Amino acid sequence: INYINKYMFSDCSDLKEFTVTDNIEHICDGAFADAGLEKITIGKNLKTIGWMSFYSTMLEEIELPNTVESIDNQAFYFSQLKKFVYNGKLKYIGTGVFDYTELENPIRDSQLPK
Repeated sequence: INYINKYMFSDCSDLKEFTVTDNIEHICDGAFADAGLEKITIGKNLKTIGWMSFYSTMLEEIELPNTVESIDNQAFYFSQLKKFVYNGKLKYIGTGVFDYTELENPIRDSQLPK
């Protein structure tokens, strides 16, 4: 298995920490939506983050590997995100990915190289 299924951990209020192993390439839609997630470690082979994957989590920071190519709409919408670390080359970032977070300068699709 190379993905975390849709809504797999959504509404898991007791889930505070999670490690995405190196074999995971895709975090599907809503995988952690409304979970109590505060800390996540992402493996080195992740490629995509689905729609609303981290919606309304307590996650304050995330560091993504440079393998991530796509972050879908509202992936971090309404989370507590304050720090976003990524040094790769995104090909796609959806709308509202960082809306209602605490990030000061979120990246937008218009900032991606064409």
